Amino acid sequence: RLWRNELRRNFIMEDSIPKLEITPISASRVKTFESCSWLYYCKYVLKLPEPTNEGALKGSVCHSVFELLLLEKHRKKYSSVVKANSLSGCPSVARLTRIYIKKNKLPAFSEIYDLIEKMILVGLKTDFFVKGGQLVKPEYEFNILNQKPLYLIKGFIDKPFIVGDKIVIDDFKSSKKKFVGEDVESNLQALIYSLACKKIWPELIPEVRFIFLQFPEDPLVKVSFTEEQIKGLEYYL
Repeated sequence: RLWRNELRRNFIMEDSIPKLEITPISASRVKTFESCSWLYYCKYVLKLPEPTNEGALKGSVCHSVFELLLLEKHRKKYSSVVKANSLSGCPSVARLTRIYIKKNKLPAFSEIYDLIEKMILVGLKTDFFVKGGQLVKPEYEFNILNQKPLYLIKGFIDKPFIVGDKIVIDDFKSSKKKFVGEDVESNLQALIYSLACKKIWPELIPEVRFIFLQFPEDPLVKVSFTEEQIKGLEYYL
């Protein structure tokens, strides 16, 4: 406000004042910026192309299948796959998975399909419909501009479910390593999800569940934060 007043005193037209551009914040953006500002500039400002990550592409295939099977009209297909413990339990799901593999330009090796099938089964068998919960929407998009303090957060939640006084935020992970230690206790992605959910559903308590698709024996890692931690994140952003 002081800056604008000073410009007016110097007879500069307001239309010539540059508008403030607010950069959207995500966990990946913050991590990149903290690790290397030059890498951030190349990736998010210059938008230079990045090498293909096969692990991320496999995860993308799984996400696409999960998004469709979460729809109520496809519940029978979900049941058929889980009962058969194989995508072949529902030929249309198996066929769709192969289409997504091709679409993501993954090698059409049987090993690739077998690994993705195992990852999908882990996701489907890990409380897929969140017992006692009501699905908000698959791939729920949030776009929140906060004024005090000023920040803009954007992103997608794989599957948010309302369960009693909680909002359960499930996020599928295709990585070969699980979160441990600080990656759990102060996980930035989980914090941003929790902050977004408190803004959208202030009366609900957020709980983040990371589901690691390559760990069939123990895929779940749960994370939750206090009101103070979430408020602290706001000022950090």
